[in-house]
Amino acid sequence: DMMNRRFPGIFSSPIMTTTRPPRRGERPGVTMNFATLEMVSADVQAGKYLETGVLPESGCEGELIGTTLEAIARVRSMGAIPLLHISYERAIAVSKCPKIQL
Repeated sequence: DMMNRRFPGIFSSPIMTTTRPPRRGERPGVTMNFATLEMVSADVQAGKYLETGVLPESGCEGELIGTTLEAIARVRSMGAIPLLHISYERAIAVSKCPKIQL
């Protein structure tokens, strides 16, 4: 959020996808994408994700969250730089992704 306030219109956060149930106030496709574990697993195997990881939150054991390459492309098509809110481990995975240039 600080980057968006300091540099308005330059950065945008891609809509992430998760296997956890929606929370109050979340809108599918607007604040978060929701999918089944099977769908996310298949898409990961198909190379459709930039990064994925297990949610660290209590009550979400075994649930996944990640960023699709399509979500990154959508941000780039708006002329913005994708700004990811991810863990260190997931950032390492991003740096090793052959499908994106950093």
